[in-house]
Amino acid sequence: MRKRIDVIKRGNAPKWDKEYAKFEEAGRTNGAAVYSDHFCRNIAPDIIATIKESPFERIVFITVWDLTSEAIKDADLIFVVLHVQPGENMKPYAGNYIGKVRELNSDAVIVSITSVWETHLCLVNLLEEQDKRYQSLFLPMSIDVVALKKLAGAIPKKKYQDRILFFGNSYENKDKTRGGLIKALSFATASENEAPYKIDIICNNEYIFSHEGEERLDERKVVDRKEMLKILKKYQYVVATSIAAQEAMELGAKVIFSGRKFGGVVTTDAEYDVQGRSNFSGDICTFSSAPINCWYAMKQARNYRAMVWEDIENGFIPDLISILAFYGEGEEGEIV
Repeated sequence: MRKRIDVIKRGNAPKWDKEYAKFEEAGRTNGAAVYSDHFCRNIAPDIIATIKESPFERIVFITVWDLTSEAIKDADLIFVVLHVQPGENMKPYAGNYIGKVRELNSDAVIVSITSVWETHLCLVNLLEEQDKRYQSLFLPMSIDVVALKKLAGAIPKKKYQDRILFFGNSYENKDKTRGGLIKALSFATASENEAPYKIDIICNNEYIFSHEGEERLDERKVVDRKEMLKILKKYQYVVATSIAAQEAMELGAKVIFSGRKFGGVVTTDAEYDVQGRSNFSGDICTFSSAPINCWYAMKQARNYRAMVWEDIENGFIPDLISILAFYGEGEEGEIV
């Protein structure tokens, strides 16, 4: 019997597409959509090649949060890509979402894929003991660097040296984390320069170029994803989290991780691995919890690049193969 593989993604997920249309109408970029595109284009083909010899015949990939497809009910193997960040509130959310998939199909093997190590462990403890046909896999967040650089274009040799860009949702958190970081950066940069570095912002697809201290007001303009990346590549210093942080690193920036919490910087490969297990979210702090210390150390550290699928597949595929073997063919060919 020929395998049937359904991929639920942008364009064939009615509920998701309706919600995503609101982002498009507002000119906004959605990180889950960006990762879903990357997963379908670069990661899913290698997973499909790995499972082609497995006994599963009806396979579904859920890469966006939409459970309306009838294919889910008929599948015998379901992959669920969980778009979650660290945090206590996300653990029950992820578990409840897997529960909704199980309600639609009581027999299929369900394999969740999450980029947050903490969430992965939570799901293992929460669900694997209760549901013998459920497994969780950890897959560090990666980005499509080819697509990124195609949109952004060549990285300039000269970047802004006296400006810091808050990129993405890192600026939306209007609390002490953001305010304290800006004060610390202003103090640190003022001690190096005659004046503090200027703070620019890209948030919700709006670019704010600061002219603080000059007669002109801040310049504001709406930018699409391509324009956004062309601006991003001009900055040497960026504050960001998650996919936005990885995009900044890949375009040559040194990054401070700060969102809901202050996450420090990476100055060693070990610190990079720690941040990678938390999706560069800022929820785990590396190097120092003092922004001034992080600023000076970051400037001296080497540049780090984004994670790419080719670098992490050798750790992921063997885990997938072990799961397939666990649910492999019995002596008479049935799934056991």
